[in-house]
Amino acid sequence: MAEVLEYLHLLTLFSWVPLALLARAQRDRRRAARVLWWLCAGTALLCGYILYVNFVWSKTVVAPIRVDLFLVIPLTTLTFMGVGLWGLRMPGAQAKIAAALLLTLSLPTLVVFAKQVLSARHDLAKLDLRPALIYEAQFRDPDTFGRFFGSLDGNHDHRVGHFEAADPGSWTSRVIINSDGHFWLLFKCHERVECFYAQADLAAKPLPGTFEAQTETGRMVDLVVSAWSEDRLTLTIDPARGTHTFVRTPVPYRATAAKSGAVTFRGAFAQTRIQRDQLYLVQMWLWQSGDHWLAYYVRANGSCGSTNDFVFASAYEGKLVSNRIDFTRAGNERGIEAFHIRQPAPASERIDGQIFFGGKPLETIALERSAMLHSPVYESAPLSDLKTTADWLESVSKGYFMRWQAVCSGGDHAEDPLH
Repeated sequence: MAEVLEYLHLLTLFSWVPLALLARAQRDRRRAARVLWWLCAGTALLCGYILYVNFVWSKTVVAPIRVDLFLVIPLTTLTFMGVGLWGLRMPGAQAKIAAALLLTLSLPTLVVFAKQVLSARHDLAKLDLRPALIYEAQFRDPDTFGRFFGSLDGNHDHRVGHFEAADPGSWTSRVIINSDGHFWLLFKCHERVECFYAQADLAAKPLPGTFEAQTETGRMVDLVVSAWSEDRLTLTIDPARGTHTFVRTPVPYRATAAKSGAVTFRGAFAQTRIQRDQLYLVQMWLWQSGDHWLAYYVRANGSCGSTNDFVFASAYEGKLVSNRIDFTRAGNERGIEAFHIRQPAPASERIDGQIFFGGKPLETIALERSAMLHSPVYESAPLSDLKTTADWLESVSKGYFMRWQAVCSGGDHAEDPLH
């Protein structure tokens, strides 16, 4: 839909042609003709500006964001539709033809724009829901907690544990330190929802002590653990945010074990190949419910040694056809990339398949059970039924990116920003 709108709005800006025709048809009505000629000239200038931005300026920047279209499209389409409806009431065939052209050039763009706005509102609603879904998954059961936070088996490391804020009214909520020395500070981001505020790698740093942590916005802050004992710690974030005490408690799992359902998570499968100084990655996460399949699919490449912080996966729906599963873009998306895989056995360690681009074979794939991109989010989707799984994944995928370090020797490394 967004791709259609990107070019469809250009039709509206060529409305200066029917506007000129309509102005000529009103030459006996000088005031109306003058207004129409001014509108025609303004539209022609706007058309030139939009053509320059679309085909010249946009090629000089990375991922241009066209905020101007949110003003240009509704303003022009509604104006031209109003003029077109007025022109239909004017006498003469030329006026009616010009008015019909104005409506023809404006109405489709306005309809597509309205659908795009409604879709954006739907996406924003899902984006607002995302923190609650992830928070639920983090503390759903010991398995999902471990995917997000790792092990809390500290052996002789007394720093390791789960600590809740002693003051229920505090804006902070809990501190988690895992057995690898990774530190998370969570805060109350919504009602009954918690989000990451900052995290750090403590390594062997003793507590009490001062260490640097990175907030979720990327800002570095100094955190000070001013007091420490077996059952509690005192943390100062900065003078403005005050000092907070956290008490060691058991992890508040919502269930003691993972619940089975109608959906089976088949795991993550990936392959990489090196060509010159480029590393190419294909990875997918697979879910199955009977003859129906769901995949979150990534195909990316990067220069050896580079880091990409914005790798995202796309949803694909699969159906069993003979002994293979054909995957196409899920929902209303109409991507030109598709793939199929051979139906894997339940314990398969390898998946063979073919990627198609524009209907033509692009690449043969042989994916191994592994993950170059690690995602506790995708691995924690609920499995009650396929629709619930698909809806949950669609919501948590809004604005969700993974970090991939393209290491061409010694293996590949990928990180999830939530872990």
